[in-house]
Amino acid sequence: MLSYFKNARSGESEAPDVEIVIVHDLTGFEDAERRTSGTSVVTATSKTSATVSDRAGGIGLALAIGVSSALSFAVHALASRQLSVSDYGALAAVLALMTSAAVPVGAVQTALTRSAAEILAAGQRPSGRATLRFVLPAAVAIVIAVGAMAPFARSFIRIQTITPIVLGGVWIATVLLGSVGKALLIAGSHHRPVAHSVLHGAILRLAAAAVVTPAFGVSGGIAAAVIGDVASTVIYVYVAKRRGLFSASGTRVRIEWPDAGRALSSQLSLWLFASLAVVVGRRTLSGSESGSFAAMATVAAACLVFPQTVAMIVFPRFVADGSRAILLRATGLAAFVGLVCATTISIRPEWLFYTFFGPAYRPDQLVLMILCAHFVVLGCLAVVTQYVVARRQGGSLAVWCGLGLAAATTARFGTTPLTVANSLILPTIAATIFVSSRAIVAKSHPTDSGSPVRPDSRRDQVARNSAAIKPTAGDRLSFPATRAVSIVIPTYNGGDSLFRCVKSIRDTFDQTGLSYELIVMVDGSTDGSERELHTLGENVIIELGLTNVGKGAVLRRGFGAARGAFIGFIDGDGDIKPEVLVDLIAKLHESNAWIAVASKNKPGASINVTNRRRVMSAGYRMLVHWMFDLYVSDTQCGCKVFRREFLAATIDHARENGFALDLELLTIGSAMGLREAVEVPVILAHDEVSTVSTSTAFRMLSDTLRIHRRVPQATWAPLRVATAPPVGIDFSAALAP
Repeated sequence: MLSYFKNARSGESEAPDVEIVIVHDLTGFEDAERRTSGTSVVTATSKTSATVSDRAGGIGLALAIGVSSALSFAVHALASRQLSVSDYGALAAVLALMTSAAVPVGAVQTALTRSAAEILAAGQRPSGRATLRFVLPAAVAIVIAVGAMAPFARSFIRIQTITPIVLGGVWIATVLLGSVGKALLIAGSHHRPVAHSVLHGAILRLAAAAVVTPAFGVSGGIAAAVIGDVASTVIYVYVAKRRGLFSASGTRVRIEWPDAGRALSSQLSLWLFASLAVVVGRRTLSGSESGSFAAMATVAAACLVFPQTVAMIVFPRFVADGSRAILLRATGLAAFVGLVCATTISIRPEWLFYTFFGPAYRPDQLVLMILCAHFVVLGCLAVVTQYVVARRQGGSLAVWCGLGLAAATTARFGTTPLTVANSLILPTIAATIFVSSRAIVAKSHPTDSGSPVRPDSRRDQVARNSAAIKPTAGDRLSFPATRAVSIVIPTYNGGDSLFRCVKSIRDTFDQTGLSYELIVMVDGSTDGSERELHTLGENVIIELGLTNVGKGAVLRRGFGAARGAFIGFIDGDGDIKPEVLVDLIAKLHESNAWIAVASKNKPGASINVTNRRRVMSAGYRMLVHWMFDLYVSDTQCGCKVFRREFLAATIDHARENGFALDLELLTIGSAMGLREAVEVPVILAHDEVSTVSTSTAFRMLSDTLRIHRRVPQATWAPLRVATAPPVGIDFSAALAP
């Protein structure tokens, strides 16, 4: 083992060559990765050509969405001829509920697009690999939840079977899976594959509707929508994968829940606005009236398609540049296109309805014009709310107030198609005016990373004031090391095994000739197991805690007191052979890794544990791999060693007091770009006094979920292992001859 240290590094490190690449999209990253020369290179794409490319791609996507909307309209026209008037009204109501229920998916897509746009603006490659793994079980849960609520929805919209509702849940799950790839492509201005996906999905939906709707009625119409979006989802994910957007080496695209919540609030109110006409018409009007009103609302909704396309395309621009000029241009374009569409629809509505819906549907020209105006204004509101979401401003409450007013007036006065239409237009105009004024007047406060500066809470101020008086663990670790190794040993009522464990670790390090210290953190023990430890020599330091605060809390305190260049910890129950610590330090010393991890999955590991603990460990390992996509195979083994400088950079961001502190540090390190780690096979001696119980497992699960919710939302300056300073200890001088 000592041979690991004989080729110790000198205190100097060669400065790495620097390569700066400024690119417009991911093709620049692919070119940069193929370069191997050490010279400094600066590459910049033409701003003019990039702008032209964006504009051409955006126009192509808008045209594709327009064609897709026309094909969707053809699906409605086909269904209106294949179904009775009443059944078509039921189909339209189910589709409206599906669209409203899919709004959270749109919010997630918006948050992912914003995150990916910020990563691209920082000159990095985004990756949605971990997000896609998280979304897969969420899609299954959505199908199960919709199936449970299907009987209530069937009764609400007065249909005969729950099958269309369940198929609607499958559609929502499919759209959720596709939203990950779509968000990555839109953020990178890859409009062409998005356009192809939209077109292919719409064509397949029309073909499926022609076949399955006559045979299965309303259920067939919903099944056709599912088939079309499955095709779109496959294209989104496939193209994103081909473009390297699911690479493990990219920067993880995270669902920032404050952004997702803001997008959810805005988009849910918008979609409910768009769906309110059909749902209220189905609820308050007679069967034939609801069918004709649904047909008019479907036609008028075409005025919303292009404004929504404008909002989707310009959203990354809103994130990068929040100028009011871009907002005014985008809103003006949305209003102009919507008015052109409304004028086209209102010229000859009789011919339009007769051609597409048949003679059974009689449009009221005045009602149709009011509905068209409603959707034109709603399109402008969609653009403004996207701006508000991108700039992290308030204003969605006004949309909800307008929606509530519209719902109240339609429920009170909506007895005819005309009164329902009138009850919708005025609240929509009021909400649009209010949100627009807020967007123009309000100021966002972006930082250098594009995130807003939020006011400090009282808790943050108290923490900062306390930190100014008392140095944190990270502050203390920033001082130069005066020992080669520090090992922290947490213990709580360790019994007789504690003395044997600490003595065995001391004897192991005495053989290495390294300067070391063993810091035993007694976490409020009541059995007096630490009393004999003072006989083990001056290298054993005992820190007594009067109360039990948790393993994570005492580890943080012990790390802050450590003086070693390499700082590790090992459980005090004696399960792990102490020779593993020496292997970890050796591997860490000869590599560029920031952490060395003892692993039960590495070849050569010797594990002598109960089947119960083996099953619990395997299940938790699978959960962590799915949730975090970390770079080590085993995160919960109680033996790890850190480089001092990187532990100093990460420890103050950790908050866990329980058993999941090491998982939290790994996650924080990953968020900082620290993905270089080494693993060493572990030797587990016995499992007689293991602290892993069922209650401990539940606490770890709770801690893990809390880490997954909290850590990905934070943003830290990236750290690079390859450019790290040396640890500051000459190991060759500390070796025994």
